[in-house]
Amino acid sequence: MQKKSSRARRSPPYRRTAAPALRLPRNWVPLGFSCLFAGALGTTAGAQEALQSALSFDAIRQTQANAPTESPPGQPHLGPVQLTLGAVSGVSFNNNINLSQNDTQSDTILNAGLNLGAVWPATQQSQLNFSTLLGYDYYLYHPVNNYVNIAPGSVLNWNFLLDEWTLTLYDQFSYTRSVSTVASVSNTTGIPLLDNTIGLRAQWQPEHWQVQLGYSYNNNISDAAAYDYLTSASDYLFAQGAWRFANATQLGLEASTSITQYTQKIQPNNTSYSLGPYLQWQLTKAISNSLRGGWTYYSFDATPGQRASTLSSYYFGLDLTHQLTEFVSQTLSAQRSVSAGINSGSAYNEQLTVNYGVNWSATPWLHLGLNLSYEKGQQPANQFSFNNLEHYDRYGISPAISYQITKKLSGSLSYSFWDKNSNINGNSYKQDTLNLQLQYAF
Repeated sequence: MQKKSSRARRSPPYRRTAAPALRLPRNWVPLGFSCLFAGALGTTAGAQEALQSALSFDAIRQTQANAPTESPPGQPHLGPVQLTLGAVSGVSFNNNINLSQNDTQSDTILNAGLNLGAVWPATQQSQLNFSTLLGYDYYLYHPVNNYVNIAPGSVLNWNFLLDEWTLTLYDQFSYTRSVSTVASVSNTTGIPLLDNTIGLRAQWQPEHWQVQLGYSYNNNISDAAAYDYLTSASDYLFAQGAWRFANATQLGLEASTSITQYTQKIQPNNTSYSLGPYLQWQLTKAISNSLRGGWTYYSFDATPGQRASTLSSYYFGLDLTHQLTEFVSQTLSAQRSVSAGINSGSAYNEQLTVNYGVNWSATPWLHLGLNLSYEKGQQPANQFSFNNLEHYDRYGISPAISYQITKKLSGSLSYSFWDKNSNINGNSYKQDTLNLQLQYAF
């Protein structure tokens, strides 16, 4: 691949992290550049926290990079700042909101929210991006579960281009209590978590090489007393080096480490490491994939119910995207992850997740989709023994249909079914959810 001759053509930075000078007191949730703090299960449910944190930000930044560079006529703006504003409203019918085997609760959930976004090309070498979805979920029959939702993927990042370097200063945040996407959890309607990650990412692209370095500081806080044991602070370090064979093809090595401390002595403080190769390969114009894998290691401190211990394991990830025709596309992903545990006293979770999705644009206004999921995992069943394990598997199916009603108004109807089986009595369940959504773009 030829070296890019124009800074303006260079893609924005590759990853996120925070410089040591920005480090804040460990028991304080940094508001960061967003002046917002929030949380999600994503940070506690990811593989090798530092690596997964880096990859999640990469996905957001790639979405921003692929966005149209010129706003359509009539798009809201404040001077040079391009604005995105949308409204979302919907209703969900859920026959097992508490993921229970024996005492299921059903409910109708109303939700409404706003999509907010801003892009400011501050200079020819820097750009500020902001995006978030703010919403509120209202339970008709169990209002104790009502909550404000700040969607995972909300981020504020500032990109700087400096010759062959790209620097990204960012703050990624969320607040959610949804647990339907977390297979290791049963018998709860939600785990409220505020999550904030502030960081700095540096990317260097000399000739065919690409090098990335990052540091980030993460806070998780639960505002429910029952889940305060998950309140924690973590330091993430991430490094990646690769040889770029072409614009979308590279082979390299990546390493990460994380240090996590909890405010309570229920979950064990831990240090983790991961190291392995990765490949991003554009096979054809219609087929692309990414492959990564390697070794991961956890060292857990002692808690009142458990002595100090270690875990040596492995991770891998495969993501394959295929544009079958102009109107039909499919994706396949397989991930084996190791992460810190979510259930009280459970130090870790190992899980294999396989997802397949197919999407069909039947007309310019009508889109159909289908997602299939399989998850299989294990975790310590209680805080007193690493040898007493819960083994579980879960199957899911989710068809969906969306329709562009007008130029600015669209609607979608989706259904999801989950079936979890566990060797622990009471942890198995089935759940059906029907969801209707309307979206309006101003």
